Amino acid sequence: QEYEGKIWNLAYRLEQLEKRASEPRAEQVGPTVEGAQREPLQAQLEHERAQLEQAQRQRRVAEQRMQEGAGQQEELRQRLEQVQGQLEGERQQGREREEQVRRRVRELEEQNRALRLSWSWRITAPLRAVMQQLQAMAKAAPGKTRMLPSQGPDAPDAAVPPVWPTETMPPVPRHWSLANLPPHAKQLHQIIVSESHRRLPPEEQDRCAS
Repeated sequence: QEYEGKIWNLAYRLEQLEKRASEPRAEQVGPTVEGAQREPLQAQLEHERAQLEQAQRQRRVAEQRMQEGAGQQEELRQRLEQVQGQLEGERQQGREREEQVRRRVRELEEQNRALRLSWSWRITAPLRAVMQQLQAMAKAAPGKTRMLPSQGPDAPDAAVPPVWPTETMPPVPRHWSLANLPPHAKQLHQIIVSESHRRLPPEEQDRCAS
């Protein structure tokens, strides 16, 4: 706007000077008088033209800079949009990875829970089978008392009920027996039987040995 106003003002002044220079003039007394009147106007006209050309050049330079600035601004805007798109894509990938990690953690927790239940069954099932075998051995001799180590008359916890009462034990699979127990269960069975045998009265020990 500053250059437009300056150019418009110079153009108007140049137009007025050109009109004054082209106006017919009355005959003067001598040629020196007419030349003396025209020379200042011609010099002023040339000066105004030079200022007008300079203002026009400055306007062109300003317009070129404005166009360059607009181009740089557009480039910066495109780069900003590109960076924002990349950031949004990275955020989306981060959310997806976080969801995948959460799902994996839930899967591992479920597998761990199932594994604990599986190992609990593997450990307690042979023990329940051993307990049932011992209870069956105790029922095989009516009138005789077969006590577990924790139920002997000299045990400190003789009044405490058995650790695995038969009323609350879940049913043991039929394929469990002393013949097909795993090695650790057989060893545990031997320990329990030996300890139970040691707690029996002497006559019961002799009868069991025979």
